[in-house]
Amino acid sequence: MKRVVAVGALALLAGCVSAPVPVVHKTGSSFAERQAVADQCRIESLAKIPQAMVTEYRPPEYSPGFTECRHDPVSGRRYCRETGGFFYPGSSRTRDVNAELRERYIGSCLRRSGFDVIAKPICGGDAKTAYLAGRDTQAPAASLACVTDDERIIPRGWR
Repeated sequence: MKRVVAVGALALLAGCVSAPVPVVHKTGSSFAERQAVADQCRIESLAKIPQAMVTEYRPPEYSPGFTECRHDPVSGRRYCRETGGFFYPGSSRTRDVNAELRERYIGSCLRRSGFDVIAKPICGGDAKTAYLAGRDTQAPAASLACVTDDERIIPRGWR
């Protein structure tokens, strides 16, 4: 009997195809409830902690080449070799300096609403089908082996 359970657990875990991702969890909740609460918390976080975009700029750099000379003692001649320089192009990126604070706010908002944020891998194959069959009434966190990608209803950059 133990072997049957072990084989079943391995088959279920074999359907998990990714590293753990953060998902909203509350035993007995429906996908629509989880999505509505997560959306409400995200909207509330944007209202209380607005985006503060900054652009970081790295200027271009030029690394000059060099000349290396050596003297040939046999011929008495001097031989020089020049190595060209290299140009490193500049770059810029824009980021929101409030993003991390907003993510923490979303997590606390979800907890105030009775939900948790847990990490589970994304299902594939038969495990995905099994998860979808019981998704409208979310199982306890300990019994969830994996979730579907659309269950990741909080930001992808969540830490």
